[in-house]
Amino acid sequence: SQGFDMDDAEVIGGGMIMFNGDGDFDDWSNAYYDEGVPRTLKAGAHFSNKWNRDKQNMNGNYSVKNININANGNSLTKYVLPDSAYYSRESHNTSSRQTEQLFNGMYDVKLDSFASLRFKMNGKLENTDKRTFTSTESTGEELQVINRNNRTNSSKLDAGTFLGSVLWRQKFKKKGRTLSFTGSYKRTDRDSKGFLNSETDFFGNNGLPYQRDTIDQYKINTSTTNAVTSKLVY
Repeated sequence: SQGFDMDDAEVIGGGMIMFNGDGDFDDWSNAYYDEGVPRTLKAGAHFSNKWNRDKQNMNGNYSVKNININANGNSLTKYVLPDSAYYSRESHNTSSRQTEQLFNGMYDVKLDSFASLRFKMNGKLENTDKRTFTSTESTGEELQVINRNNRTNSSKLDAGTFLGSVLWRQKFKKKGRTLSFTGSYKRTDRDSKGFLNSETDFFGNNGLPYQRDTIDQYKINTSTTNAVTSKLVY
């Protein structure tokens, strides 16, 4: 289980932890479909308070999740061609660590019997490290080695998403007449780095290597996204 279920949410602080409906801040998934058994540590806190005869109220939520995975796998595949066949053996080891922090807050104030203001803030921080070592070997029908490959993939991701919004609501004396304004600002930063190191040896009929191909790649990707939205409804 990777996220809190509804029972867990009710336990914390004696009240419900509610996150913003924006999909970037969801944390209710309990599914895990990759290899390995994840070891997960999850903690959260909730704060809520009202004062000034309930004209002002504030609440906040925070959760942190740490997932560690160490997985091993292997396979043996036979390829049958019209005039021959060959085997491919593959084994790999993957280790990964992911830390995710979520927080949100809301402050609501009633200015008078007709007007109110609500401020909301959401945030998410992610840090992921992953490393995979893979070894493959291709052999002929007589199990003579054709080629052998060893490669290491490693990646690191640091990401952060922040969302702030304000809602102003104004009621009028005439029943059914209201005016509201909503404005929000959202920023997402992502910084990822990846390495690929690979060596492939090719073997001749005498069983000795005659050629080696190598790959040494380093990839970086940095992005920042800003979004501003507003809406006025009467």
